[in-house]
Amino acid sequence: MQKVYLATSMEGSACWTPDITYELSKEVTSEHWQFGGANLGYTLFIRKGLWPVRIFEGQILGDFERDDDLLVFKKVFIEKELPLADAFGPNGQKILEQINRLLSIDFDKPGATHEEISNLVNKHLEILSRFGRVPRVTLEIVDNLGIAEDILDRVKNSRAWSRAVTAMNESVKGNNDRKRAYKMASGATWDILAERYWMRSDMVIRLLIDNCNSIAHLSVEDLVDFQNPWEPLVKIWEMGRFPLGIVGKKFFVYEKRKVEE
Repeated sequence: MQKVYLATSMEGSACWTPDITYELSKEVTSEHWQFGGANLGYTLFIRKGLWPVRIFEGQILGDFERDDDLLVFKKVFIEKELPLADAFGPNGQKILEQINRLLSIDFDKPGATHEEISNLVNKHLEILSRFGRVPRVTLEIVDNLGIAEDILDRVKNSRAWSRAVTAMNESVKGNNDRKRAYKMASGATWDILAERYWMRSDMVIRLLIDNCNSIAHLSVEDLVDFQNPWEPLVKIWEMGRFPLGIVGKKFFVYEKRKVEE
């Protein structure tokens, strides 16, 4: 028999065909077209925008067709429900917790001090410094959206940043299972966050890059020998601030302008 993984709404309805409902220890007969059904991680890409989702593991009964990553079948027996974190692979619980925190960012949140943000920026640069020279910078916080977007157009990631990404990529080289989990964890994170924030700001691409790199590190943290360079930036995002990056000798962070009462 062929194992299959199925993503559903919280009510148990199939994401793309909500007229199909799955329950534990039940046989379900219908026309099933399941992309990536034999791979647990693929369930994160067939959610049709739903979040959170439930994931069931079942066995296909009878004949089925397979075309690359597509499974087509008529009967499936639902054996068990899996923790959502399992779909993110190694360290999946940490990854899931970070995603859920990021889905609740309050960009009007008060209380982040200049010192707190500066310490996180310095920590980010300190971790990156093992991969090459990083500039000494001072923190500048801007509250004008137009200026922030202009600054972002001039930000370029350092060679140290690129080398850290390369080191993560190299850590899964030759291990197809870990490589697949690594790519799927960061790819699914991109989709999930983009669905929530894409229309909020032109700067959201920065949120996606920082947080997907952080998730990628979480996915391979047992395979690499360096701390997560993006974790400090994630903490700044969680404060409701936008870490833009370095221009010249300044690291710029945007915060929404406070509305006068």
